[in-house]
Amino acid sequence: MKGPPTRVYAIARKLKNEQHNKVEDDVTMVLDYPDATVIIEASWDWPYNMDRVNVFGPKGSLLSRHDDLLLRGASRPETTPEGEPVTLNPLPREKSTPIAYFLDCITYSKPVEDAVSSSMCK
Repeated sequence: MKGPPTRVYAIARKLKNEQHNKVEDDVTMVLDYPDATVIIEASWDWPYNMDRVNVFGPKGSLLSRHDDLLLRGASRPETTPEGEPVTLNPLPREKSTPIAYFLDCITYSKPVEDAVSSSMCK
């Protein structure tokens, strides 16, 4: 979403050795940007579902879960520890999934934009 990082550090590990898988099951990545650091932890080793993304910034944080988005401001007290619900308008049908978006771009000769565009990979 921010474009190519200036530096990347990543480590992959195999934590479930008793399963005799031939691939890593856990990875941690640190992406450095001039104005931010992104930490990504991905695994199928966890004992429960971690279907969430946390984004932290100077004015607060966002918590995105499967069916909701919560905002927690840095300077105001919250009624819940995870934040207040944010209401979003549903995406139009042609942008509702990555495949629907890609097909709409191809069908109507629109450029593919944002994080999936080739301009982000330069």
